Amino acid sequence: MDYIKYVNSDTIRDYLYEIGYCLDVEQKIFVVDNCLFLSLEEKMTLLEKIMKETVKNLKICVHEGTNSSKVLAREFITRLLDRYLGLARLLKKDECESFYQLEVMDKDFSNFYYEGQFSTYGDVISYRDRYLKNVSDTCTFRLKKIYLTGFLESNLASDKCIRAIYNADFKIMDLNCSGLYDEVDDISTDSLICYLPMPFKKGDILCRRQHCYYKSADTPWLSYQNPCVFTEAYPKENNSDNLMDA
Repeated sequence: MDYIKYVNSDTIRDYLYEIGYCLDVEQKIFVVDNCLFLSLEEKMTLLEKIMKETVKNLKICVHEGTNSSKVLAREFITRLLDRYLGLARLLKKDECESFYQLEVMDKDFSNFYYEGQFSTYGDVISYRDRYLKNVSDTCTFRLKKIYLTGFLESNLASDKCIRAIYNADFKIMDLNCSGLYDEVDDISTDSLICYLPMPFKKGDILCRRQHCYYKSADTPWLSYQNPCVFTEAYPKENNSDNLMDA
């Protein structure tokens, strides 16, 4: 099956097709899990397909800090799927010591703005159906389930939270959390050090595509100036680099 079509950057995608590149299992997992135009449900379906296509004893390299180890690819995918299923259940589960905060991305795709606060997940869905039914096709929502038990002394923020990104149809596009160390596995494709050949050279001007803005607004530490000047790739220029959205 062709997994290159799920690479976020159409420039890198076309280049991979041009050179006849073949993704290995690690790259397939990384590309699918980090795809910005697939829903979480679609990602999970594809990850299951990758698992079925992968030979039973194949191992991949996982990095944690300065340490690395080999794990079974199938086991890694199973843990990743279980994490998403667990987070989805927790997100929709009504708990007395938590509340929901709904945000909508602003029109210039630079940030999310506050829309409302709710006691239950059902209240969020009812509000969305009543007031946000006719939103633009490009509209993006961010829903946070914030646990009161995780509030800091300042009462201004919580370190225990589930964050979900929804598209205009209210399908989950991205699901993550912080502070839920006992509730869900902390496995992530961030532990896979994956590189792809790129056609960019030092000094090229790159622009982030529109479907990537929700990710940069949700995780501002990943943002870069748009457009930006490409500096260098690792391990060497014009050979490979982490997936980019240009």
